[in-house]
Amino acid sequence: MNSNCQTEADTASTQSSILRRRLLPEDSWEPDHLADEYEVEAILDNRTPMSTSTERAVREFKVKWVGYDDPTWEPASNLSCGGLLYDYLRRKRRDQRFQMVQVADED
Repeated sequence: MNSNCQTEADTASTQSSILRRRLLPEDSWEPDHLADEYEVEAILDNRTPMSTSTERAVREFKVKWVGYDDPTWEPASNLSCGGLLYDYLRRKRRDQRFQMVQVADED
């Protein structure tokens, strides 16, 4: 057997490596700042604006963005932070229950 020969596995591995380098830019591990994606720091509040005759009511969340001072109102469909939304909604339900218990205790 010739020592210069590659096995099929070696050839496939080399081709796969070349393909990965062609598909991925050299700095692909860095975040894409031009992709219009921003990091959510916190969910501050929520609201459901009144629906109109042409649009249905959609819940919006007041979002604090990493690196920005001013929060914005965003529909849930614009957000990809399921964990933060879940935590916010769970905390809000807990606070509402606590307020209901306090009101009941005052009566």
